[in-house]
Formats: sequence, structure tokens, C-alpha cells
Amino acid sequence: VEGFLSVEDKNSYYYVDNFYVLKNYRNNDIGNCLLDTVLKIFNDKPIKLITRNNIALQMYLKRNFKLQYQRGRYFYLMKN
Repeated sequence: VEGFLSVEDKNSYYYVDNFYVLKNYRNNDIGNCLLDTVLKIFNDKPIKLITRNNIALQMYLKRNFKLQYQRGRYFYLMKN
């Protein structure tokens, strides 16, 4: 296992959590592949997530996630 994430069905939206790629495998498109797969499979409802990672934030914004609000170091995002 080089990376993983979990997707929770919250009835009216999906919630992406626990997104992690092992340090030795970062910058090899594993995170991009995981996220793109989620976006293909879970496309019938909005997707929400929270991050405090600026690199991940850019990955989400590139895929049309919208920043809903920021609280401290945390960014709350959603994609319809």
C-alpha cells in the first residue's frame, strides 16, 4: 500500500477523509490517481473535505473544489 483515502456516505454528500500517501511515494501521482478515481466513482452527490495541507489544497482547487470557508489552518472545501 502506497497511499489510501476513505469516502464516507453522509446521505446528502460524500466526505473524503484520511487521505494519505507514504512519504517515499509522494510526487509520483499516487494522490492524483486516488482523488481522480474517487471523482469518477462518487459523482452523484457533492463531495466535501477538510485539509490543512497547502499542497493538497492546490490539488483540490485544480479539480474544481470550491473553498467554502477557512477556520484557522483548516480549509473546508466542496465539489458539486
